[in-house]
Amino acid sequence: MKIARLALLLAAALCCEGCWSYPVHVAEATRPLRHGGYTEKGPTSGWSTGFSILHIFSFGPDDPLGRARDQALAKVEGDALIDVTARIDHVSFLLLFSIHTTTVEGTAVLEAASP
Repeated sequence: MKIARLALLLAAALCCEGCWSYPVHVAEATRPLRHGGYTEKGPTSGWSTGFSILHIFSFGPDDPLGRARDQALAKVEGDALIDVTARIDHVSFLLLFSIHTTTVEGTAVLEAASP
């Protein structure tokens, strides 16, 4: 009977799924900008996804935050982002496979030409 309970407990643990996310305030700007030396192009966002098997073998970009930032800038042809926030989401399946998504949001700006 103890073996059956232990097997049931182990099976329940393996079937656990979970997800969590957390926002991260990255910075006021993605690079130094002169005050008033830029034009706002508008809000934008970008994302990057990777996954892992057994939380040991990871597949995806080496720099998911940088890739998400670059994607957000490419959408509006901006030079930098201001008021930047990032959100990192994790979804785990059966404790064997997990997906990690990084989302960057901010306001794209275009730097003014130097005088």
